[in-house]
Amino acid sequence: MFRRLSLTSRLTAFFTVVASAIVLGLGLLFMVAVDQHFMELDRSTLEDKKHLIEDLLTNAKSVDDTGWRLKESLSNHDELFVRVKYSTGETIFESAGFAPSGHQAAAAVQRGHALQLWNAGGRERHSLNFQATPKFSPSASFEVTLAIDTKRHQLFLNELQRSLKLYLVMAMLVIVLGVAFPSL
Repeated sequence: MFRRLSLTSRLTAFFTVVASAIVLGLGLLFMVAVDQHFMELDRSTLEDKKHLIEDLLTNAKSVDDTGWRLKESLSNHDELFVRVKYSTGETIFESAGFAPSGHQAAAAVQRGHALQLWNAGGRERHSLNFQATPKFSPSASFEVTLAIDTKRHQLFLNELQRSLKLYLVMAMLVIVLGVAFPSL
């Protein structure tokens, strides 16, 4: 089939395939880099909240005081989900919408901190688990689970992917039309 095409047409087809592969490869590389960046942002946000909770536990005077301080500090974050359990199993604080699934898988380990990936109600969340010791009772501990919704990141990635696909198709059309009709 390719033997019937002129040399110019064959070179055009080859150039189109190579250029499209390069654009596709760069697009995929860019998507992976953006996804890693979002994961790093989530990890950083969760680490900041971890330090906040550790500071609250250092300054709290009792379990009730801890619950009050957590509620005051963490209740107004729409995309942040927190659960703090006392060593007895009693939940001291749980933000609205906190609903981890039973299935959690390690999504990434960066700088020694493992982020977990949840699927809760059809939405993905990155989470971080840690133990903390309150100053008012050094023999006790709290089990803390922090999670952040990835919906905003996913919407951005979906839109970026759609734009890259459109750009790839448009680039292919421009190349083919430019070679097929050089007088345009």
